[in-house]
Amino acid sequence: MFEGDDYLKAAFVIFAIGVVGVAVNIYVLHAVFRHKVFSYAFGAGCVSHTIANLGITITFSFVVVPFTLIDPNLHHHYYLGRSGHVNVFCYFLSESSHLFLAVNRFAIMLFPVRYGQMFTQRNCNLMIGSAWLFSFLASSPSFWPECLAPFKTSNMAFNIPPSLCGYVAIVYLCHHFSIGLVILIASLDLMTFYKIRTMKKMAILGDENRRNREVRFFFQAVAQGVNFVVELILYFELSPYVKNQWGAFAMTTVAWISVHTIDGFIVVAFNRKMWKREVASVSAEAYAIASAPRHSSLRS
Repeated sequence: MFEGDDYLKAAFVIFAIGVVGVAVNIYVLHAVFRHKVFSYAFGAGCVSHTIANLGITITFSFVVVPFTLIDPNLHHHYYLGRSGHVNVFCYFLSESSHLFLAVNRFAIMLFPVRYGQMFTQRNCNLMIGSAWLFSFLASSPSFWPECLAPFKTSNMAFNIPPSLCGYVAIVYLCHHFSIGLVILIASLDLMTFYKIRTMKKMAILGDENRRNREVRFFFQAVAQGVNFVVELILYFELSPYVKNQWGAFAMTTVAWISVHTIDGFIVVAFNRKMWKREVASVSAEAYAIASAPRHSSLRS
């Protein structure tokens, strides 16, 4: 249990990591729109994923921390204490957006001829819209106070509500569903990697630049997946066995906010064009997220 000024130190840690996360994810959004780094499909997935990252880092930095410092009772207010609800929504949005990216990589490798028909701008919007709708529905139990995960300053973390509804909402929806989704994403990634290896050996992927780009996008998605899995293990599997308050805090709250901060750095690290202030030209394979791609020239 945090006593004395320990909770102030913990609040500073949350704020420091959160502000960095807000900054890097805003930069990613700016780069995707301005520098036209990705195709419409991959860019749409990255934007949705980045918005989820921003939702969590902003909530921790500018809602959780101020409430903790001003009046911890605000965390239990029905309307103001919605930080747990927002974070759960963004948690599901992050997961479903990552699934979209994994499916996108899988489709372009295994169905290159049909990819243009599968990932048109309209279809991408429908899939991303479905991810948002699913996230809203999956987080909807939090509208009921007995299902809402409260933030407690005693351990500086969101806690499982002491009710059947809360247990189902957090343990079954967040934990068990996440494990199933991780298995699905990992299966798609393994099949995609196998296809990349096969096509590389047979020299089917075409020019070197295109091959390198597809491999880079694939490993970006894998790195983001590994980042999420590490957080999932720390938060749900290991933290219940940690008795030290700072250790438990590191494996729960710090791990949760860190995964969405690191995710932004992963996107930047795998896309050097984001580092440049201007991009002279954009190839046919890298449409802006805001542009409307021609049906016949869609690329990933």
